[in-house]
This record gives sequence, structure tokens and C-alpha cells, in this order.
Amino acid sequence: MRMRVLHGKNVLITGGAKGIGRGIAMAVASEGANIALHYLESEEAARRTAKELSDFGVKVSLVKGDLARLEDVQVMKETIEQDLGEIHCIINNAGWTQMKSFFKYEPEEWKREVDVCFYGVMNLVYTFMPEMIENNQGKFINIIGDSARTVINISSFLPLHEMALLVS
Repeated sequence: MRMRVLHGKNVLITGGAKGIGRGIAMAVASEGANIALHYLESEEAARRTAKELSDFGVKVSLVKGDLARLEDVQVMKETIEQDLGEIHCIINNAGWTQMKSFFKYEPEEWKREVDVCFYGVMNLVYTFMPEMIENNQGKFINIIGDSARTVINISSFLPLHEMALLVS
């Protein structure tokens, strides 16, 4: 008999309504974990995914929020705690990028990518990690990246938030 280490745990999956995030949510729910399913603009897809997740017999909490806004992340935490209790694991799959070269970005687009992909991570860590550290348990898995672009040169495939980390 296989041991289900996630059984009964509460897992926040950002960007979980569709695509890779949805696949992660399905896999985690199949192991018996309750899911806090985050979305920003994909409410209909999030509702469909939540219905499918509940078929695994787990609890599902839908949480909408812009990860770039600390206030949104704090409200997400309050909602999750009311619906599920404390979070044991965060799988951060949400990100923002465009499929174009850095030099085709407009300055306001740089800001949005950095806000979501860098400050979004900071907002999640700031909001959720103190409790995990205090309880000496929990995991934070960050899965944002840019592998879908074709490698031509460094400016064409590194997203802005990764460039910022390289030079800092």
C-alpha cells in the first residue's frame, strides 16, 4: 500500500485554474490534499477545475487575487484559513510574461512582469511563510519561468524578473 504524504494537507496552488497549474492541482488532489486554487482572471476555468478537484473527495477553496498586491495575498490567506485552515505547502505556478523579445517590451510591461513574478513571490513568502517557520513545517515550491521562448540571445529568452536576479 502506497503512503499518501499529502493526504489531509492544505496546498495553495497559484495560477491553478488551467494549464500546468490545473495539472498540478489534479495530481495533488489525487493524493488526498485539500486545494486552495488561486486565479486572477480565469474565474470560469477555476470553477470548472474546482468541481473536478472535489471529485477526489477533497476540500477546495477558490481564491482570487493579484499576487503583485500584498493586500490581495493577505485577503487570500484569510479566505483560505476560513475555508481550509493553515496552509502546509505553496506551489507558486502563477506568472506573467509575453512571448516577445525584451526590446519589444514597453516600460509598463516590465513593471507588470517584475511585480507578478518577483514581488508576487515576496508577497506570498511574507504572508504565508512566518506561520510555516513557526510550526517548523511547510514547503514553498516556485515554478515560474520562461522555458517556452526560443533561445536566440540572452535578451530574447530571459524574462525580466530573471534578468533582475542576475544583475542583483
